[in-house]
Order: sequence, then structure tokens, then C-alpha cells
Amino acid sequence: MAGGTFEGMSMSTRSRTALAVRSSLVTAIVAGIASLAIAAAPVVAAGDQAAVGWWQLTIATGGPQTSLSLVTLAADGTAVVADTPVGSDAQGNVTYASAGHGAWQADGKDGFALTFVEMNVDGEGSLVYIVTIDVQGTVNGDAMSGSFVGTATGPDGSVFGNFPGTLTGTRITVQPMPSMAPAGPSMMPAASASPPA
Repeated sequence: MAGGTFEGMSMSTRSRTALAVRSSLVTAIVAGIASLAIAAAPVVAAGDQAAVGWWQLTIATGGPQTSLSLVTLAADGTAVVADTPVGSDAQGNVTYASAGHGAWQADGKDGFALTFVEMNVDGEGSLVYIVTIDVQGTVNGDAMSGSFVGTATGPDGSVFGNFPGTLTGTRITVQPMPSMAPAGPSMMPAASASPPA
């Protein structure tokens, strides 16, 4: 019956009370998770934030070819890295790399240390190896340079090997939008010839 009572409380009051309790629990859980995240994240001191930002890097590992990486270093000490997603294992089989996730910290006024981890899988999605990269670098304004050592391990934790390398790059900053010229004949694809009648 609408408006009936249950243990001395009307149904509408009981519903409002239950809703308030659920809301309080959700708020407490969210606040608890947020406080744990804040406590776990290393905060970079205001005077040591030269490396904070977004970077485009050129990676060299001793061979004739280089590769590009995009790196984000956040003020809370977290790091995200995007490398070339397609590579190969020691046997030449194609592998696919995840984004790199890790942590960084300032090392003096302009230096920093960074560690991040990437997963590499084969065409079936099976884990082939995990790469951990340890970086020591320096920032000079909008320029970054440094060296690193990568360690590749198998799914069972066995170490495949280490590889050294260097990095150089520049900070990604907001650029003005370029003006666009109207498309002219040279920018248009050539029309295909009509078939003979």
C-alpha cells in the first residue's frame, strides 16, 4: 500500500534514507580511492618541473636507423610513452607494442630519471616479451637529451637481454594554426581518362 509503514518508517522516508546512505557510501569510496591515488603518486616539487610536459624524441640504439617516440611527463610523477607500435622479435617475427606506462622524478634542477614498461604481443595477441626502459636525461629549456638501457624479459620473467640507446628531442608546444591556401589544380588528383565510347 502506498504510504504504508515499515518498522515505524514510511516507505517514502525509507527510500530517501536508503538513497542518502548509498550516496554517502559512494562519496566515501570515491574519496578513499582519490586519497590513495594522491598518496601513491610522487609529486614533483615546483622547482624541479623542467621536464614536465609533452616531448617528441628521436631514439638511437646504435644502428643506422632511428625511431620516434612521444613522451608525456606529468607533474604528479606519472609518465606515458608512445613508440612505434610495430616491431619484431629476435627471430624477425612481427610484434605489436603497447603504450609505455611508468614514473619519473627530478634529478637536480634540470635532470630527471624515468622508468617505464611496455608489453609486446604477437599477431594472435599473446605476450612475447616485456620491455623495461630506464632513462637518465637532462632538459635545457625546450630541448631534452639523455641515455637509456632497455631490458627485455619473457612472460616467465627470464631476461632476454639489454640494449642501450640515446635520446634527443624537443618540447611539444602550442603552435598557431597555419593558413590554408585554396586547393589548386596541382593539389587535386588527376582525373581518370574516360573509356572510349
